Amino acid sequence: MLGATILSVLLLLLMVKCEESPGVEPQNPRNLEPIPNVETLNRHQFEILEQCLYYYLAAEAQRKAQYFNAIQALSAFPPEAANARGSRVKLFFHQITLQHFVMNEFLKELNINGYISVFWDDSRLSWNEEHWKLKKMEINSVNHIWIPMLTAQT
Repeated sequence: MLGATILSVLLLLLMVKCEESPGVEPQNPRNLEPIPNVETLNRHQFEILEQCLYYYLAAEAQRKAQYFNAIQALSAFPPEAANARGSRVKLFFHQITLQHFVMNEFLKELNINGYISVFWDDSRLSWNEEHWKLKKMEINSVNHIWIPMLTAQT
């Protein structure tokens, strides 16, 4: 019981200390250490560089969306086109592959299974290629970025 009380007091002190400290400015990429030649990195080092770039971009998006109290701004909010608030996101459907479909006449259901390749612009995922020395970045989880929710309306 005493240990839980001490832990609660320490957490409270830590939260108060964080609120008292001035907001930490995100590091300017020019202030970071220079990135070595990407061709000389092994696979593990290259993946770490991609992760650093992603977390830098996520921190920038979080800083810009701080008034919305979102936990992950990159995945919570759709991108805005050229700073136009309330604008629509343009989706480009590159390829649609239908594998199979199942029709249930009794329930009047039609289930279609397949793949869709969709593209859109998200300015929050842009970076200085000269500094980061990366032309593209691979994101392995759809939970890290905003994705469109496609639904059928009948």
